This record gives sequence, structure tokens and C-alpha cells, in this order.
Amino acid sequence: MWIETSNSILRSGLRALLESGPGLEPADSPADADVVLREDVPANGDRAAVLLTDARLRSGVRAILPRHAPAEQIVAALHAAATGLVAVPLESSRVLSTNGPEASEVLHRGNWRP
Repeated sequence: MWIETSNSILRSGLRALLESGPGLEPADSPADADVVLREDVPANGDRAAVLLTDARLRSGVRAILPRHAPAEQIVAALHAAATGLVAVPLESSRVLSTNGPEASEVLHRGNWRP
């Protein structure tokens, strides 16, 4: 896992979280990472990403969590992204409902709200 954040304190805390969790190891470089944990939407979707933001889901992002997500949700999202799954908090799962608009349309237009 690679961590890209603008805040060094947050980055240190997230690195400690990764080091304490089973099966999650910080990568030495972005090129060595299976999943990137970041605050900004990636410019391209070349690798799986877990996004800590309120921004909309885009290509390459495999999970989206509120900035202040609990540690358990962050760890679960990282595991999900690493195995090819998409993680969305339960309270935000309405965008995946078959009764409403297609999730891809909602997320693409930026109308998703946590």
C-alpha cells in the first residue's frame, strides 16, 4: 500500500495503521504498491485507490470513505481494493440501489453524497 496525503501527520498515522494491520504493508514506492490510499482523485486509473475524501468516485478508485472514517473502515477498504472489490459505507450504499438511477451515472455526475 502507498499513502499519498498532503498532511505528514495524517500520513504517519495511516502508515502506523497499515503496519499494525495483518496483511497490509506500506510500499517503498508508488510503483511497488497494489493499492494507493490518497486524499485526491487520481488523474488516471492505472492502479486501485482508496480515496479519503468527499469527492466523486472515478476510474481507478475502489473505495470512497469520509475523511474521518474509523480505522476499521479504512483497513477494510484497503483489503477490498487489493482484492478487486469496491467499498462504499453502508450509509452511502443507496447509490448502488437498483430502484434509483444507475450508480455510474450518479457517481459520474458528482451527485453522490455520503
